[in-house]
Amino acid sequence: MYQEPQLLTWPRLASLVLMALIAATFGAERPMYRLGPGDSVNVYVLGKPETKVDALPIAPDGTISYQEVRVRIAGLTVPEARKQLEAALQKFERNVRVVLTPGGLGSKSYTILGNVPKQGRYILDHSITLLEALANAGGLSKESGQLGAVSERVNLDQSFLVRQGRKLAVDFTKLYAEGDTTQNITLQHQDHIYIASNLNEEYYVFGYVNNQGMQRIRPGLGVVGAITEQAGFSPAAWKGKVLLVRGSMTDPETIAIDVGDVLRAEQADVPIQAGDILYIHRKPWFHAETILD
Repeated sequence: MYQEPQLLTWPRLASLVLMALIAATFGAERPMYRLGPGDSVNVYVLGKPETKVDALPIAPDGTISYQEVRVRIAGLTVPEARKQLEAALQKFERNVRVVLTPGGLGSKSYTILGNVPKQGRYILDHSITLLEALANAGGLSKESGQLGAVSERVNLDQSFLVRQGRKLAVDFTKLYAEGDTTQNITLQHQDHIYIASNLNEEYYVFGYVNNQGMQRIRPGLGVVGAITEQAGFSPAAWKGKVLLVRGSMTDPETIAIDVGDVLRAEQADVPIQAGDILYIHRKPWFHAETILD
């Protein structure tokens, strides 16, 4: 039967636009969390409340022990783990149905350091993007969310994200200044985010020292003094070469300093400048590019 087409009124158009925005924002599936040692799950057999176990820990070998079975669930999503446990229990009971839900999720994490209000380690208990992670850390500016305030306080060119020992090609300037969402990547376990400062009196010390982090420059401070102020080398540190990284991370200047030579007056100490990064490695190295990577 023929029906008159509905007129596209303004309320209906607004509704369609809103639905499209919601679909575009939430419609794409994100990677599901995968369980690992350090997590726990809540388990019971459907229809048998007496079988319920809360906060059942995943052992270091990635397994759980439940009733008569021991099942490896590390690396699986929650639905996959439920099916794995059901398959194991069906050897003892036909048509068994298991309810398995996340308990404590703590096996995966990421770290944010540098010029954010809340530095530290964050539990990665769900899929999260770089911008969401920075928002959780209090954002890039305490004063306002405007780029002007951010640029006064944060050096976007020198900020970086490290994954599995490699710096990713994430451009923080494009992400914030240009709104380039291709830079807004999804974080993974053990990602390290570093937000560099744009203030004139700060430098950074990383690696095998007793106290890593950001410090303020004082007049006459050199590399040796900077390490001393970080409570000195840790026992595993290699003192033969300290790497100083200066300038943009895309085109850095690298300077190698032998602390022993400085103390013997065979090499001049290098004065610390604003934004300098000192890295102390744990074993001998020959090419600065190796450590810089």
